[in-house]
Amino acid sequence: MGDVKLCPCGAMRDYVRCCGQYIDAAVLPESPEQLMRSRYTAFVRRNSD
Repeated sequence: MGDVKLCPCGAMRDYVRCCGQYIDAAVLPESPEQLMRSRYTAFVRRNSD
């Protein structure tokens, strides 16, 4: 579990299993909350595209 990084959105989940799937894997969020959390995370990570 050494490479696990918490997602900046505050959900206390691993980035890859949280917002990373929407930002990096082009999966569409299922709820408005997921969309806003992923947008915040992208902003924090300076990945606005």
